[in-house]
Amino acid sequence: MKAALNVWHDQFKTSVLAQAATFGLVATDTTPITNDNTDIHAKVTSVNSTAAIATQSVADKNTSRANANKQARALAARIKAHPAYTVALGSLLGIKVPQDTTDLTTSKPTLAGVDQTGGVVELDFDKSTSDGVNIYAKRDGDADFIFLARDTAIDNHLPALHRLGDGGREYKAVYVQTDAEIGLFSDEVVVNCAP
Repeated sequence: MKAALNVWHDQFKTSVLAQAATFGLVATDTTPITNDNTDIHAKVTSVNSTAAIATQSVADKNTSRANANKQARALAARIKAHPAYTVALGSLLGIKVPQDTTDLTTSKPTLAGVDQTGGVVELDFDKSTSDGVNIYAKRDGDADFIFLARDTAIDNHLPALHRLGDGGREYKAVYVQTDAEIGLFSDEVVVNCAP
């Protein structure tokens, strides 16, 4: 739409200048139109240039961050393997990794669901130290839960999962480790879906 306005304004300016005498227009009438046209083109050029610079800056920052992370991790691994390394020194350097003692065999995911209308449910879950979760669903009238999906997303977010119409749905999840279900099923979550 903005591009269409610019095209229209270019045509308007050109035609106004060509037909100024026809309409009895003088420089005080046409100069503001010419100045506005020049100004909008300069601003569009500036925006396009700034957008290109911003895109490149973000790419440069991401590359720099990846390089810094790679170098720091490599050096941290060397330091941790050194005979002089201690937990205290690791803590001082910020490279001490706390030991996770989660026992997945006795754990269960935390699951939450929200109706997004139109027959869409959005599920959130924690995956703890597992590789992901298997998600099961049951609609009103279904005899039992059916396998719906496996999610291994790091962000623990599963959008637009279950497009199966209106009504109540129940969901449950269980952790997955090396392609096998492990631990306990989550508490069941009931979501009432609007059309």
